[in-house]
Amino acid sequence: MNITLIPAEICHLDLVYNFIRMLESEETDRELFAANYAANLADDNIIYRLICASGEICGFVSVHLQILLHHNAVVAEIQELIIDEAYRSKGAGGKALRQIELLLNDRGITQLEVCTNRKRDRTIKFYSGNDFSETHCKFTKKL
Repeated sequence: MNITLIPAEICHLDLVYNFIRMLESEETDRELFAANYAANLADDNIIYRLICASGEICGFVSVHLQILLHHNAVVAEIQELIIDEAYRSKGAGGKALRQIELLLNDRGITQLEVCTNRKRDRTIKFYSGNDFSETHCKFTKKL
């Protein structure tokens, strides 16, 4: 399976919205989502890519870049990586990760991070199987 990444654009709003709904398994405020999507597309520190398998769009990935003082460098973090169910367990996700890594290497970024909910066992296994190490503990608090 040939995997390529193409830049997401404003015309892909509905597609990306549906991928996010698939990830979260719930509805979200579409109008607010559209405004946030447009704002993030304009931000040079946010990378949005559609994942294509042999020309068919099969997923979405977003990566946020930020300068972290404790690393004294730009660090990339995957915020969303969604692969359509029909393409899971077929190598699409791993190949998409490698494409993201190449993109980040070209920008001189040396660290890629990801956080996932502990209840997502398949996701944890996926990242572990793709050379991510569990080195941090993340805490959250509703405000």
